[in-house]
Amino acid sequence: MLREISEEVRVALKDRLRDVRHVIRQHRHDGSATPSARLGDILPLPRPPFAPAAVDHLVGHAVSAFDDAMTLAERLTPVRRSAPPAGAVQGFATYFPLGEAREGARAYRRDLYYLAREVLANRRVTDARIHESELAAIHATMRTRHGDLIAGIAGATDWAARIEAASAFSAALLLTMLDHRAIRLDDAALSSRDARTLELLCLVPVVLACGFATVEPDASPEPDILDLTVLATEARLDRIADACAGADARAELTRIFATLLAHLP
Repeated sequence: MLREISEEVRVALKDRLRDVRHVIRQHRHDGSATPSARLGDILPLPRPPFAPAAVDHLVGHAVSAFDDAMTLAERLTPVRRSAPPAGAVQGFATYFPLGEAREGARAYRRDLYYLAREVLANRRVTDARIHESELAAIHATMRTRHGDLIAGIAGATDWAARIEAASAFSAALLLTMLDHRAIRLDDAALSSRDARTLELLCLVPVVLACGFATVEPDASPEPDILDLTVLATEARLDRIADACAGADARAELTRIFATLLAHLP
């Protein structure tokens, strides 16, 4: 039945189900939802299970069961058996091919969703949502506005050319993701500066990981490439944030990313 539903409807359905799960998870009976994360906070352990009354106990267990069932939403989009596993890091040429882009767009949504969730989970951030429909809009925007960069990725044949093309594309993609608010933070207590910092700490490692896969398309997959790009992002976070706020953000980010990509892993 799912194969008879259009791609757009499946993506929207998964987003809505994930939103419901996000709300439900805050009310699990076992308290497994992690409190809102702030930069530098040491988070407490989840509270032990409790049931003040029989009704609360029953409702709590029902909520937990519903939360567990919502994980099925992750599997709503059919994936070819020959496709890489969700969350695999692939190069921009895979996600943004010349010509027909449907398969590339599907792989892009799937992989970037899981990669971003992995970074957020490692930072113990649960009050954040990522919508595949927003990732789809970002993909469409990149194809519409940056066809020259896509052609540059396809035409880069040597290492230096791939560094130049991948860094330029990474810069444009990051700025587009920030414009579209690829990550939605629910914590109203975060200042706009802290919210932007958290966005960068999540998005930049993902973009750099894909940039590295673009520069080294024939290399064996680096198992900890995301960990390495997280460290690289933290080391250059101030410069990246300043570049994003600058008058020529794309050019400055391109220079920063070119340096980082040239020294990974």
